[in-house]
Amino acid sequence: MNDTPPKSSLRQNLFYIVLLVFSVALALAAILLPDLSPAFSATPSVGEVASQDYRAPRSLTYTSEVLTEERRAEAERSVLPIYTSPNTAVARQQLERLQAALAYITSVRADQLATPNQKLNDLAALEDIRLSRKTAGAILRLTDSR
Repeated sequence: MNDTPPKSSLRQNLFYIVLLVFSVALALAAILLPDLSPAFSATPSVGEVASQDYRAPRSLTYTSEVLTEERRAEAERSVLPIYTSPNTAVARQQLERLQAALAYITSVRADQLATPNQKLNDLAALEDIRLSRKTAGAILRLTDSR
C-alpha cells in the first residue's frame, strides 16, 4: 500500500493554511492600521485646517482672560447696590478741616517776617494736605485778590 496522502488533499491543506495566514494578516492589519495611520499622515501646517482630530500628549490648563473678565462682570452685575444715608458729621468735619487749612495758608502768605523758603517749609508742614514744592510756590505767588 501507498502511505503518501493524495496530492489534492495536500493542496487543499496548503490552501487552508495560506488562507488562514492571509486572514490573520488581514485581521491584524484591520486592527492596527487605524492606530498607525496618524503616523503616516502629513501633519497640517499653521493656518491649515486639520483633516482629523489630534490628541495632545499631555493635558494643559490656562486661565482665559476673556472668560475671567466675563465672570467678573457677571459677579459685579449680580451685586445689588447698597446705599447709605449721607453722614453730615463727615461733611462737617471735612469742611472744618478745609477752613483750617485755608486759614493757615492765608496766615503763611501774610507773614512778612518769614523768608520764602520758610514759607515753603510751613506749607509743607500742613497735616491734611500734601503739597509739592512747585504747588506751594504757586500758592505763595498768588496775588491777594485771588
